[in-house]
Amino acid sequence: MTSLKSANFDHIIISSSKSWDLTTSSFLNSGGKTVIFKAGHYLLDRQLLISTDYVTLICEDGAQVTISLSDETNGLVISDCAFVTIKGLRIRAGHGNSIPITLSAVANCLVTDCFFYGNSNYFTVYWAGPKLVKGLETFKGYTQDHLDHNNRFCHNVVYGDWNGDCLTFALQKNGICSHNIIRGGKLAIYLCSRSQIHHNYIVDSRSHGIVISWPSHKITVHHNQIYRPKDGGITTMNQLEHGANPSTNFQLKVSHNFIEDGLWSGIEISDGHGVIIESNTIKRCHGSGISLTRSIHCQVSQNKISDCTKNILLDAHSNVNHVTENKMVGHKGKTDLAVHLVDDTSENTVSNNIILGYPCIKIGNSIYKNCYQNDNQDSNQIQFKMNSFHPYLNYHDQIG
Repeated sequence: MTSLKSANFDHIIISSSKSWDLTTSSFLNSGGKTVIFKAGHYLLDRQLLISTDYVTLICEDGAQVTISLSDETNGLVISDCAFVTIKGLRIRAGHGNSIPITLSAVANCLVTDCFFYGNSNYFTVYWAGPKLVKGLETFKGYTQDHLDHNNRFCHNVVYGDWNGDCLTFALQKNGICSHNIIRGGKLAIYLCSRSQIHHNYIVDSRSHGIVISWPSHKITVHHNQIYRPKDGGITTMNQLEHGANPSTNFQLKVSHNFIEDGLWSGIEISDGHGVIIESNTIKRCHGSGISLTRSIHCQVSQNKISDCTKNILLDAHSNVNHVTENKMVGHKGKTDLAVHLVDDTSENTVSNNIILGYPCIKIGNSIYKNCYQNDNQDSNQIQFKMNSFHPYLNYHDQIG
């Protein structure tokens, strides 16, 4: 394993050679800070560890730099440091369990303008969080706010072919994951707080588009575009690895996302508490457009949903939720119901929705109180357009 350690500012220009990683290591060990790569194809057969503050790895202006890993080699490992910048590199995994980039116990780090090529065996990009023992120590670290912080992963392209996480953003606070293109795998938000997940383009995931694991608090997921996931578009679920966690008000906000052609629900909130789902556009998902499972005090409002099997579904354990001011379109043979509250739901409100076409609202035979207000509209006279989206255009300009 090559270790990069540094203390003083300097820079070096690296060219492709068999010993480039040793040259880089020697330079940083002697106090260098900035490594500039010339254009070329670099081979890496050992893990490259950066464990000192203020290191920068960049390419020359306009240069294409590709670093290829051997089958079992992890590429860049950034650990126990802060203010590290990785910019403009292309890192390609081998065929084994190699991970192009791992970041652990870091703060104020930036990864931007890079390409990461994964494989079908493991993570492509892994923000691992602080070094905590699996189990109660990890859960305690989250509850005590012992998290990696102020890290940014922006304007990158990530390719993966694994059923698990393509990009993992774990145990982060005040983090940003934005403006990335992710193809072939999902974006996993795991035990994070006060972080922003926005303007990502996710296509052809082998599982979900975005998954948020509870507990995660004050996360905002907005303006993402998700196409053709093999499972749900945006999904929440309880983590199981570190023990049970009590349900609290998670204050998750999911807004202004576009989801199309998922093989399950567009947005599926399981075990949610205090989740806001608003102003999303969801088209042609084979499950529900939006579903709440075992969720309470959630708000589903101002969404546009078209041609899902059930446009909005609340299960028997979802109570005290509000479904209001949504626009829903369905056609015979595609949509069973616009809104379905199954038996034994309690104290939910369904009001001020616009429903076009074939579907209707069905309130389950509950002995509890659900409020179905008469101002829901079911009329083919109401104009509602949901146009096809071009994946690279600003979709706000395309919705009528």
